[in-house]
Amino acid sequence: MRPIEILKRHFGYSSFRLEQEAIIEHILLKKDALVLMPTGGGKSLCYQIPAMIFDGLTVVVSPLISLMKDQVDALTANGISAAYLNSSLSAGEERDIVRRMRARDIKLIYIAPERLFAAGFLQFLKTLNVSLFAIDESHCISQWGHDFRPEYLRLSMIRDAFPLVPVVALTASADVVTRKDITLKLNIREARLFVSSFNRPNIHYFIEHKRDPYALLSDYIQRHKGDSGIVYALSRKSVEGLAERLQDNGFSALPYHAGMDTAARNRHQERFIRDEADIIVATVAFGMGIDKSNVRYVIHYDLPKNIEGYYQETGRAGRDGLKSEAILYYSAGDVFKLKRFAEVEGNPEQSRVMLNKLNKMVDFCESRRCRRRYLLNYFGESFPEYCGSCDVCLTSYQSIDGTAIARKAVSVVTQTGQRFGIVYLVDVLRGAKTEKISAAHKSLKAYGCGLEASAEEWRGYFRELIRQGYLMQVGDKYPVLKLTDKGKDISDDERTMLTRPAKRSEAALAAEDSYEKALFEELRKTRANLAREANLPAYIVLSDSTLIELAKYLPLDMDKIQLISGFGEVKTERYGAIFLSVIQEYCKGHELNSLIHLKAPKRQRGMTKDNTKEFSLQMYKEGKTVEEIAKERSLNPDTIKGHLAFYIPKGIVRVEELTPPEKIPAIRRAVKIHGLLALGMIKRELGDGYSYAEIQAVIHHLAMKVEEKT
Repeated sequence: MRPIEILKRHFGYSSFRLEQEAIIEHILLKKDALVLMPTGGGKSLCYQIPAMIFDGLTVVVSPLISLMKDQVDALTANGISAAYLNSSLSAGEERDIVRRMRARDIKLIYIAPERLFAAGFLQFLKTLNVSLFAIDESHCISQWGHDFRPEYLRLSMIRDAFPLVPVVALTASADVVTRKDITLKLNIREARLFVSSFNRPNIHYFIEHKRDPYALLSDYIQRHKGDSGIVYALSRKSVEGLAERLQDNGFSALPYHAGMDTAARNRHQERFIRDEADIIVATVAFGMGIDKSNVRYVIHYDLPKNIEGYYQETGRAGRDGLKSEAILYYSAGDVFKLKRFAEVEGNPEQSRVMLNKLNKMVDFCESRRCRRRYLLNYFGESFPEYCGSCDVCLTSYQSIDGTAIARKAVSVVTQTGQRFGIVYLVDVLRGAKTEKISAAHKSLKAYGCGLEASAEEWRGYFRELIRQGYLMQVGDKYPVLKLTDKGKDISDDERTMLTRPAKRSEAALAAEDSYEKALFEELRKTRANLAREANLPAYIVLSDSTLIELAKYLPLDMDKIQLISGFGEVKTERYGAIFLSVIQEYCKGHELNSLIHLKAPKRQRGMTKDNTKEFSLQMYKEGKTVEEIAKERSLNPDTIKGHLAFYIPKGIVRVEELTPPEKIPAIRRAVKIHGLLALGMIKRELGDGYSYAEIQAVIHHLAMKVEEKT
């Protein structure tokens, strides 16, 4: 089966995104690869689709139990055989999975590195037909990465044990140094590098000064009540205090950090994933690999340690492609806290790297450049000056004559001996009454001469003077400002232009798509009920973006519902009629017509919806039974019956061939009561003894009779 057919049939999409297709084709040639793709960009498909094509087993190394469970739940919901081996399983459950692996009943097995190297397990894998190794969150193997995990270092043994099996390493965030380290540590030096765009256009980036942060937080959450969100805080104490305070104020919030009891931590994560709690307040221990698609905002209550971590954490918002927000509360005080944690004992080189990463994070917060451009430039990707969806681009700046400001900045650097950083110099300029300023500096001419600007504005001016080449920062742990030749030559006659924020431009915000909001809520309730019955997170049933497409384009029959992104053959068969019934009833009650004709057609490649029906018909004409066709095409028999029912009005297939004659009268009576479009209501009335395919066949037959009369 071709990759595009698997994508359509099991995942409900008709075209690949970013570099997915090229990566899959490369892996199918049994070659190693290093894949960098943004969070939510579809990294998993890059190994899941080859796993379906390869004859043997795909082994996925994953760092977290929750990540494994999410992936396996999603694959199973899409009709793909997958399992995981980790400490959450009982001995009996583990034995059953091992048995299924031996029986070749599993295509993908998810496993933690510790379990992979448990006694005898590699030898056991050698008795199986292993086709591919996928190393997820592969930045964990690098000491220069932002989330180094020592247990990942043993993964180099994979190449020694399986020299002919391809290895694909995947991550959402790795700078150039980390990328090289990944290929070195995994012993895949010849791996082809695939770097997709790091841009997440649906995420809007905002940085706000950390004044009364709880007031900012509670006000934001109040305005977005009911939305799913993550709040990151630096310490366990902060997490617990914030969660408790939010709960006291009536918000649905739960804490999560590594110091909690494992059962409680897992319970809180599960409740958040299943939409039973709106907000998770967490340390960075939460989130790696979390696939929850409907997170609408990520708020950093404290400064992240580095841009890689910040990028990955903000990427947990908007995985469904809908508009989402990433908000960071920034204060210079957080910088001092983090510098204490940046040093790695006995490893000065890694300490230097970590401090440099922290300084880049600070520069990102204090810069007046487009946030999106800064992020993408950090990962080696170019971007225009204006994105229209960050606080910098949505704020208009006015140019001012900053000559006096520039001279004061240069003067305070000179008078203090070029030995201090921005925060200290700002305190001197503003005449701060604090003991950290020496008595000698309080007697300087510069002391207290800068009261015309706030501390936040002064920090911005210093950053701008650095960018213009008047000043430079020197040092890693505690960078100090020094004069450049340009700064030394500054004179009264030289005019220096600076900028300051004027106002936020709301007009630059893009308008959201219009859709039937009330219908969307009804569809969400239907999805929630289905999720509870199946014991699955709601987003695995269908994503918010799929529900919005349903509420926007209003498909009114099964053929049209398959035009909605996310409805592959498996999801259409399981859920299509149920959601269709909700849409039909809503449209009937509100006198709305379908707008499916306005939906841009998907880019089709390979087998289309029409010729897959023709293929089933051709096999049927050759004398094969429905069950034989279904087995040969790896489809459900009801799906094949649905294909054939399409040809009843054309006189090619008779209704009695698909629906037992004794069932037809009851279906006719139900159709007479509810109408030709009410498939879901008809199914509910008739019960489990009647399949959707049998009902559809009769509906097609009756529709043909109606057309003959008109």
